[in-house]
Amino acid sequence: MITRCPVLLRFAAAAAAIALGLSSAAPAAADDLDAEAVKFVQKARALDDQNKAFERDYGGRDLPTESREAQTMLTLQAVLDKADADYQLEVNAFLSKKITALDAAVKKDVLNIRALNFDAREEQFDEWADLAAEARSDLNKQTLDALISTGMSGAQAGAGIAASTNPWNANKMIARLQAAGADNPHLIEAIRAVGATRGKPEAVKAANDFLDAISKAKDANGIRESALSAKTPIEQRNAGLEAIATVLSWGLEDPKLSLLVTELQLTTAAVYNNAARHVAVARVEQLTKLTEDDLKRLKLLIKRLKAHVDDRRRIRAALESKETPDKVRALLPMLERPAEG
Repeated sequence: MITRCPVLLRFAAAAAAIALGLSSAAPAAADDLDAEAVKFVQKARALDDQNKAFERDYGGRDLPTESREAQTMLTLQAVLDKADADYQLEVNAFLSKKITALDAAVKKDVLNIRALNFDAREEQFDEWADLAAEARSDLNKQTLDALISTGMSGAQAGAGIAASTNPWNANKMIARLQAAGADNPHLIEAIRAVGATRGKPEAVKAANDFLDAISKAKDANGIRESALSAKTPIEQRNAGLEAIATVLSWGLEDPKLSLLVTELQLTTAAVYNNAARHVAVARVEQLTKLTEDDLKRLKLLIKRLKAHVDDRRRIRAALESKETPDKVRALLPMLERPAEG
């Protein structure tokens, strides 16, 4: 007696469901290889359908060994197994080609970033992806500390802060700090004083008091844990530091500092020193010295570099796997990515 053992092309149900939900038309793709990925997903879908039909007809049935139906089942099983093996070879060749293209894209990204006089290495983004969440949080804290210190050291005469900080802005600053549990009373008082003070001598003193309060609030451990109880202690601390850095950028009217804080994950990945395992303060200073336009372009380039490095890591892992669902999962993001300009 012969009993068919379920194979189903080794497809995980979740991967098949995602593939089946895709449109048959190719979406906007990053390049020709991404468009080609559509064909492999569609072929995987067709092979999966054939295996399901086979299971429906023969799954779990005990057939006499010499019967014509048993021989037909064995022939079909051999055909499907060969189709699966052929698919594995084809998709592996495609993924290898994609890695070669990504190697070239990563090198181009690095050259474009260096053209903006900012040091970047693909290895730091590779290692950044390996870091545990706690390690990333600690590095984010280092970045926020460095951004606040750099922003303060570059602050001009305090009158500029006072001139731009009216009572409405002061209230906005205070609300931002309170939301993060970083409402240090001395900092709140300094912000109110800057917002209410006019006249150059008084304004300079109030602004200097504001910068001094920022410095003390950054180094204090007075961030209220209850404000963000769903977060870990270091996440709460970082949320407070992020609020302080944001308030500082508003006070200095520094859109570059504001952008670096808003894009904290990208900023930290950019200044991460993978050899020393900490944030490179010199790179933080490099960032703050760029023009606003160059900083915006750098943000886009770093985002693209990080995406290319992440794609390459995902595809390498899929190549090492012998499971078809892993191949399909590596293909799917290529179908969802918008075209690059």
